[in-house]
Amino acid sequence: MKKKCEEIDLTEYIRKRAEELWEEEGFKQGYDLDYWLQAEEIIRNEMKEDLSIISNILRNNHRK
Repeated sequence: MKKKCEEIDLTEYIRKRAEELWEEEGFKQGYDLDYWLQAEEIIRNEMKEDLSIISNILRNNHRK
């Protein structure tokens, strides 16, 4: 039986990552948008990496 991919609430994922960044920076006030945009970029890059890995796996499986 195949496992289903987890559904991800992207907004919530970004919010949590931005909160982690805020905490890492010592809870600086007034940088909400900066943390949000940084979190978006980090997550976007992670997703690109994941898609690249999946694409390579599928490509390699198709060649067999």
